[in-house]
Amino acid sequence: MKEAPWRNGPPWGKRRMGTGKAPNGSRRASRALYRKEMTWLNASFESLAGYPRWLVLSCAFVLALGALWFFAKLLKWSLYLLVLLVIIGGGGVVAVLLLA
Repeated sequence: MKEAPWRNGPPWGKRRMGTGKAPNGSRRASRALYRKEMTWLNASFESLAGYPRWLVLSCAFVLALGALWFFAKLLKWSLYLLVLLVIIGGGGVVAVLLLA
């Protein structure tokens, strides 16, 4: 039975970094060159390179579920507030019409 291709690949950080050495063999020069080319997106995912992919994806999934839960709660409470405002506003209109 063949293993899944995502299990056989190198860790995320190693795939982008190559050998990790500058042409003259110095790691210090390589780091300096690498920092200049690093974008915000690369820098944010570089620290995740040492973790297994399944763990990173599981954590991202849990965070996405948490964000979805938060927005569902926010929507629920905003609907409660809207219903309350409609009831109060409707009661006010009825009171004004009855007193007029």
